[in-house]
Amino acid sequence: MAFEMHTVEVPSGLDGFSRSDRAIIGLVAIPYAAAAIGAFSTATVTFSEPLQLPYDVFFAPTADGTAFLVSQTPLSFTVQIQNRLNATVATAAGTIGALIVN
Repeated sequence: MAFEMHTVEVPSGLDGFSRSDRAIIGLVAIPYAAAAIGAFSTATVTFSEPLQLPYDVFFAPTADGTAFLVSQTPLSFTVQIQNRLNATVATAAGTIGALIVN
């Protein structure tokens, strides 16, 4: 069930949200597979309802890794995950958290 927000303020000089009547915020845990040294693990998240483009995705790795948003559509986004020391260490399977703001 969605929670309604009645007031959102965007200070002068900053970009607003993609919608003028609401902000959509959600959290998701994204499982990903292991990857070899020098390779990325790729994961795709799909939504049951479309979001307006563009939306922002902020990642919170649970391991010593980095994440990159590589594509987004109204119904999904794809992220690539790699170990921070990707040139010398393989990426272990895991889960990464994401905050989605639309």
